[in-house]
Amino acid sequence: MGPAIVNLDLNWIERFYKAGGKSTCDILSIHDYEGHESIDPLHWQWKIPALRQLMAQYGDDKKAIWQTERAMSGVRGDNFLGPAQAVRVTLHRDLLETLGIPPLHNSHYYLNEGGYGPVPTYLWSKTGPHPGALALRTREAMTKDLRYNGTLDFGPAGNKMFMGLRYDGSGTSTIVLRNLGTSEQKLNVNIMNLVDAFGNAQALPLRNGKATLSIGQFPLYVRLTPNQKVGVAKLDWGQNLAPQAKFSYSAKTEGDYSLLNNGVMESIHSGNPNGGTDGKKIWQGELEGKSQTLEITFDKPQKMSKIILFGVRADNAFSALLDYDLQVLQGANWKTIKQVRTPVPASDLINTSGSKANTWLLDDNFHVNEFAPVITSKIRLVARRASFGFLPDENLKAWGNQIPAKLMLREIEIY
Repeated sequence: MGPAIVNLDLNWIERFYKAGGKSTCDILSIHDYEGHESIDPLHWQWKIPALRQLMAQYGDDKKAIWQTERAMSGVRGDNFLGPAQAVRVTLHRDLLETLGIPPLHNSHYYLNEGGYGPVPTYLWSKTGPHPGALALRTREAMTKDLRYNGTLDFGPAGNKMFMGLRYDGSGTSTIVLRNLGTSEQKLNVNIMNLVDAFGNAQALPLRNGKATLSIGQFPLYVRLTPNQKVGVAKLDWGQNLAPQAKFSYSAKTEGDYSLLNNGVMESIHSGNPNGGTDGKKIWQGELEGKSQTLEITFDKPQKMSKIILFGVRADNAFSALLDYDLQVLQGANWKTIKQVRTPVPASDLINTSGSKANTWLLDDNFHVNEFAPVITSKIRLVARRASFGFLPDENLKAWGNQIPAKLMLREIEIY
């Protein structure tokens, strides 16, 4: 097994093959660190296939890939990030499964607090298990002895919001459902028996053969009877109006406004053709301790009923948008059509193992805004609160320092 260097550097892997690496191992082992700890599905849906294509160039495409070391912190910068860790470790399992690396070949680093102290990504401390440990146990129980059998199709819009995996066995099947980093989203399904990320069972009432399911960032598990099929609503919102828009901001910015409507989800991860760990391809606006406004202007009035804001995950110095208002110009007045307040409880200032505060931020990184149709030529995004890097509260410090909050966006879509 090898070569397993920190960071999946495709150029390094190519040099490995050129030096004769193919004959040195039966399994290609990778460590998918990428400079930041959050999990971006779009990045890995590009990078793992790129790795396989590189392997194929050297006649090694039949070789299994194992991911043998990955850190997602439960304690970081003296703060407890248990809920975010739980979302990320289960998302990592789900995502890599869809890319041909099953959980048995996917190892987190590491289990117990007694491990490598400078990288405190353990799942179980001397004060007890983190939520991630319990969530992983539930995932194992709900998929044990079943075979992975592909993903669900939620439609062109839905696939940006949801992930669904199917596992089949001789007597039962399990569907794993989650959203990819927003508030709970409603989805019409034809199923009713559920188990949440921590093993709690529930049954939804069916009406006319359908149930409305609230899908959050934690995985939901649906147990099916033999040969039962799953029906999910496929979402298609039509043409995105945002490429026609122009932008202005009320404070200092970094990055060209074209990054907001170029149809590309820029990345903060290593080696990505649409970004890198420095985040220079992420549009950023200063918040300066108060609300700021991003104005979106069209040459002529447009009819719309949905605005999707794709931001970044709270990670190192990258800030997630949490609270904002959306306003549209109606005549000479601005009308508020959405007030969004992300329900993140205040952090608890309490000493636990390795940390001074318990935080409750999950993995928020995009917002779906639906409203009654309006016709307007101008929209305002009034940004009221963002995370302070990977921390939700202004009074928290990471390694003794406060990280500034910024408005950071990857893309805006308007339908």
